[in-house]
Amino acid sequence: MKLNTLLFQQLSVDSDYTLSNFTDCQNGFAFKSSEYITNNELLILRTLNMTSDHLFSKNGVKYISKVYKEKYQKFEFKKFDTTLVMVGASIGKMALITTNVIPSLQNQNMWRFRSKSKMPGLLIYDMVQYVNDRVRSSATGSARSFYRKKMFLNSKVPVISEKYYDVFLAIQEKINNIANENETLSNLKNVLLSKYF
Repeated sequence: MKLNTLLFQQLSVDSDYTLSNFTDCQNGFAFKSSEYITNNELLILRTLNMTSDHLFSKNGVKYISKVYKEKYQKFEFKKFDTTLVMVGASIGKMALITTNVIPSLQNQNMWRFRSKSKMPGLLIYDMVQYVNDRVRSSATGSARSFYRKKMFLNSKVPVISEKYYDVFLAIQEKINNIANENETLSNLKNVLLSKYF
């Protein structure tokens, strides 16, 4: 994830565009624990599933039945969505959605950002990170810090020429492939360990 950030810093130019010109921002949903099931059906990704490598882990995820997929389709993640914790102790923590955690739903306490155009999701991630780095000290709240959505979306962001989109598309696909390979290796390790320990 560092390569795309470096490229973003090198290739972007200042603009009068705001984050809202490129992405929408979706609140999460507070799923009821009574809907949780033990079967591995439809993932609910929570803030605690975000990892230090800015992806999601399935460790400790909750599941609900696939029959709820249509009911909660507004909160369904798509490949290369960006998530941001917008409240609490881990405010500002970010992650990118990869195919190894799809289909999944967005839990509370995080925002979801999705490109409004053909702009690569990874560029949206970089723009959100750019704003996040600049507004972190502006979080408000006495008991728990939180971001204000309007302030976040109205922040100006640098832009990158469309001629560089292919580079970011290639990087995001590589990130996706690595995330899937890591999960395969982790599953294999767990199977082997369960046979011998």
